[in-house]
Amino acid sequence: MRFLNAPRFFWSWVILALGMCYFSYHFVQGRRGVLALFHFQNALDDATQLKEKLFHEKDILENKVVLMRPDSLCLDLLEEETKKNMNRCGTGEHIILDKTPLDQQPQEAD
Repeated sequence: MRFLNAPRFFWSWVILALGMCYFSYHFVQGRRGVLALFHFQNALDDATQLKEKLFHEKDILENKVVLMRPDSLCLDLLEEETKKNMNRCGTGEHIILDKTPLDQQPQEAD
């Protein structure tokens, strides 16, 4: 009698072990598994850094726009932009272009 139940008992453990292997594999490798979580976190970190860089550039450009308004016109900035956009300068003047990226330029104190 004991030998009749042995195959059923064996196959139930085999099915249980295969089910555990299946779910363990998909827990790690699945579409929403642990590795997908790590990839998502890396993509989120990259997007956050890009967002911060773009907001920094936006702040620099907004500051230039404020300085170019008629009620608070900065003549030095106006002259600098005119020379840069028209590629002209006065006699005896030399233009030195700073090719430092916006994110590496020093911040102005408020």
